[in-house]
Amino acid sequence: MAQKAAVPLLQYADLIAHALFKAVDKSQGNMGVVEPRYLSELRKKFYSNPKDGKIVDWGIKAIHTLGQLRLDKTQTAFFRQLRTS
Repeated sequence: MAQKAAVPLLQYADLIAHALFKAVDKSQGNMGVVEPRYLSELRKKFYSNPKDGKIVDWGIKAIHTLGQLRLDKTQTAFFRQLRTS
């Protein structure tokens, strides 16, 4: 198995996973404050729907629905409107 430092694409996968996690993480460790900025900054790098630029269900395939994640209204709106532009 390759080390992450030896394969840059593995590092990119970790970066994206971290950005996605921070956009929904409401743990006590971060005082319940989510950080969608990382994902927002990276959004132009995702594959998207060619018609409307939406990323979710194109470049981001969710394992859970937004309802299953128990997001607040702001987070849900962020993900529903997540576009490349």
